[in-house]
Amino acid sequence: MFYGFIVSCVVAGCVSLFLYWYWKVRSYSGDLDKYWVFKDKKLKNEYEGKKIPLSYLHEAYFDMGVDLKEGLDLLQVLEDRESYSTFTITPEHIKFFFTNVVPEFFVHSKAQDRAQIADHYNRGSK
Repeated sequence: MFYGFIVSCVVAGCVSLFLYWYWKVRSYSGDLDKYWVFKDKKLKNEYEGKKIPLSYLHEAYFDMGVDLKEGLDLLQVLEDRESYSTFTITPEHIKFFFTNVVPEFFVHSKAQDRAQIADHYNRGSK
């Protein structure tokens, strides 16, 4: 009972902190149009004039939703990423944490460690 209360308090605190941080950082302005051409109109409307979370930009690039502007050097664009993107925690990160990391934590055992790690570390011993 006591551990359930502690866990719920920690979760509520983490969610509250995340929401505050997410909305605060998301309101910063950015110059996406200087570097990227948006093919996805919904994404363009949502982040026009704002900084975009880097994970969303990454996914949009691989889904062909954005493309690099013609004539720009990719290395320079990536070096300037702080001017158009943020490194915020997104709802997808929270979902991954609660669906993958938390269950793994609660069902973790030494046998599981051996199964996952032994092959990796014993490769050179054979």
